[in-house]
Amino acid sequence: MGFNPDGGGGIAGASDVAFNSLQNKQVLTYDNTSSKWQNSAIPSSGAIPIVTFEDLESQPDGQYFVVDQPQVTVTSLGQFQSSSSSTSGIITLNSALSVGDTVVVSVHCEGTGVLLSVSDSTGQTWSSGTTSQTSTSPHSQARMYVAAIQTPMQSGDTITVARSSNGGLGAHAAQVQGVQVAIVNDAVAEASANPIAYPVVTAAEFEAVFFAYSITGSAIIGATTGATVLSAGAAVGSATRQNGLAWKLATTTGSLSPTTATDITQQWSAASLGLASG
Repeated sequence: MGFNPDGGGGIAGASDVAFNSLQNKQVLTYDNTSSKWQNSAIPSSGAIPIVTFEDLESQPDGQYFVVDQPQVTVTSLGQFQSSSSSTSGIITLNSALSVGDTVVVSVHCEGTGVLLSVSDSTGQTWSSGTTSQTSTSPHSQARMYVAAIQTPMQSGDTITVARSSNGGLGAHAAQVQGVQVAIVNDAVAEASANPIAYPVVTAAEFEAVFFAYSITGSAIIGATTGATVLSAGAAVGSATRQNGLAWKLATTTGSLSPTTATDITQQWSAASLGLASG
């Protein structure tokens, strides 16, 4: 196998490697027919040969070693939901954050043309995705923000979300480990339909993709298919806005298109945002 384990490029780019639908804890097996190293399930029985980098030069048929995908973990840090019209809200962190962690915050509000922002008690630098806004009344917005933690944050530190005018406001925060802060996918959608259909993302392998929604009125939110819900709630202002944040780790390169069911057809806005794995 022609790759340098210290070079940082990984084995996927080697000319004699052919990956297909990688899964966690698979093994890399050499196939004489194709003259390629291929990913496969760990055999259920039999001895596992010990493979060193020197062994790889001989490439015996059926020899293999374990291939691990990047370890990406996502944990909810808390949420804020306004109980009446307001211009700001605070999420109090439920756990500490270390340098190198990433934080994703989704912000949700009622109204149109509302300017949203995120800050925190330790002065992190925040970047944002595109605002998703419904084009017809009743209006709602959804937008996601991302920060790479440069200064440790403690449990009890705060993230402040704000809107430029008085109204309903909701927000969700998540700790992400094992990804880069760079936004590699950013898409928005809005419709009056059931279910909520998040904007389709063509994700790279091991990309962590986040999905945020805001829905007008008092719809009852049902199951989310194709993603894991991190947090959900309802913000009260001049109207109630259901909102939530979900995520999915792409295990292969391809399209992600999760949905969230509602009990009735109502106007919604949704955003998708992807972060590259480290």
